Amino acid sequence: MKKSIIASSIVAGSSVIVAIIGKLEKINFPKIAGSELIFIGLVCLFIIAIIWIFTLLKKGAVHLAAHPIFKCFKYWDLYLDNNFILEDKGRQVIFTDILRNKLSIFKKNVEKYLPKMELAKGEDALCDCALDMFYTSMREFRRYYKDGNYSNEDKKALSVVIAKFMSWQNDRNEIINNEITSICQSDAYGSNTFKIMLVLQLLQISLSSTMIDASKTLMFVNGELSGLTYKGHKIK
Repeated sequence: MKKSIIASSIVAGSSVIVAIIGKLEKINFPKIAGSELIFIGLVCLFIIAIIWIFTLLKKGAVHLAAHPIFKCFKYWDLYLDNNFILEDKGRQVIFTDILRNKLSIFKKNVEKYLPKMELAKGEDALCDCALDMFYTSMREFRRYYKDGNYSNEDKKALSVVIAKFMSWQNDRNEIINNEITSICQSDAYGSNTFKIMLVLQLLQISLSSTMIDASKTLMFVNGELSGLTYKGHKIK
C-alpha cells in the first residue's frame, strides 16, 4: 500500500512538472527566469513533498494541517519583507502588493476549504471542492484591487501588471485543473487524505512558480508602467 501510494505520487508529480516545463519552453524569456531555474525549484519542492509523505506513512499518522504549503506561506511572507528589493521603489511596492495579496488569498482559501475536502464524500465531491478552492482563489486574485481601497491611479497601474501577470498563468491553470481532476478521480491513492495531500502539493508548486511569473512580468511591462503612479511612487 505504502509503495503504491508513493509510486502514484511520483507519477502524478512528475507529470505536472513535465507538463509545466513543456508549456514554458514555448515562452521566450531571459535565462534568469528560464526553465532550468523553474525545473530545479519544482523538483526540489516535489522531493520535499515525497519525503514528507513517506515519513508520515512510516509513522502511520497524517496531519494535513502540517502540510509543507503552510510553511511556504510563512517563508514567502518573510521573503517579501526582507529580500524582495528593486531599484525602482514604485515597482517594488506594486509587485510586493500583488504577490502578498495572491499568497494571502490562497492561504485563506486553503484554510477555508481544507476541512470541507476532508469531509467530502466520494471522488466527485472531493474534486468539486478542490477545484472550487483553486478557481475561487484565482477569481478573488484577479479582482482584489477592483474591490479594495485603491485610488484610480493605483488601479490603473495594477490592471496593467495583473493582466500581464495572469497571461503567464493560463496554461498552468489548465494543467492544475487537469491534475486535480486526475488525482481526485484515481483509485491509486487509497483515501481522500492522500489525494488532498497531492492537491495541496500542486498548489504549492503553482504558487512557487508565481515568483517566476513576477520576474518575467517585471521584464515585459517596462514601457507600459513607466510614468504611472502607485501609492505615491512614480514608476520609472
